[in-house]
Amino acid sequence: MTSYRNQNCASSCFPRGLALLSLTGFLLLANVCLSKRGENDAAAADSRAVETHSQATHREHSRLRPSRSPTDTFADDLNTRAASGGRAAAARAEQLPAGPVRENALSAVAVKWANTDLNSTVEWARQLPDAAEQQTVLLAAANEAVRTEPLEALRLAVGLFADAGRDETISRAATEWALQDATGAVDWAKQIPDEMLRAKVLAMEAVAWSESAPEAAATLAVETLPAGRLLDDTVVSIVQRWAQTDARAAAVWVERFPESSLRTTAIENLVGQWRRIDPVKAQRWQAKNL
Repeated sequence: MTSYRNQNCASSCFPRGLALLSLTGFLLLANVCLSKRGENDAAAADSRAVETHSQATHREHSRLRPSRSPTDTFADDLNTRAASGGRAAAARAEQLPAGPVRENALSAVAVKWANTDLNSTVEWARQLPDAAEQQTVLLAAANEAVRTEPLEALRLAVGLFADAGRDETISRAATEWALQDATGAVDWAKQIPDEMLRAKVLAMEAVAWSESAPEAAATLAVETLPAGRLLDDTVVSIVQRWAQTDARAAAVWVERFPESSLRTTAIENLVGQWRRIDPVKAQRWQAKNL
């Protein structure tokens, strides 16, 4: 009897136990799935949050970034046209209405174009209807030509109306020319009719010439420049450069100076440079000549 109940119980309880076991497994599996789904949902939410933050940051940066002005946009267009040829950029610049923006654009075209074709740049500039624009654009072209074609820059600048900008360009171009051909540059400068401009150009040429021929440069300064601040500054500049290569020769030249404030200043500057090379000789020479 007992055996029958046990068998009956085994037969009836086994399916129930299996069902309970299956239900438990299902619940565990469901719990895992729900957990995974929660994790996936959280990850997706985080991703959406990051994306939203990124979009918001981009919008904020776009809002804070200064908008490009029409002038900036035009400058970009001008540079693009200049890269393909000066005439295209020139035509674009001439479309602008009169005013500072147009003048700056014309000058920018002249600078870029003069680097590759100075003659065409000058030809274009001279056909501009406004005389003031012509002056500005031709001066910009001349300034750009100073480094590579100083003589052409000089020829261009001397034909412009006299003003501070033109005179500065002439001085710079003459200095560059003197580094290449001092005699030719000096001969040209001596013909400048304006006395003040002539003196300024000769002074700058003398200083440039002193790099290769200091004695000739010093003599040029003394013989061509009027007495005064310009002569004093020029002689001192030459003596300082000369002393760096041959202090003794510079000293011999300075010794020939008559007693004057210029002589005293030249000696002081010479000694200052000489001391760096040979302080004993410099001190001895200074004591003899002061």
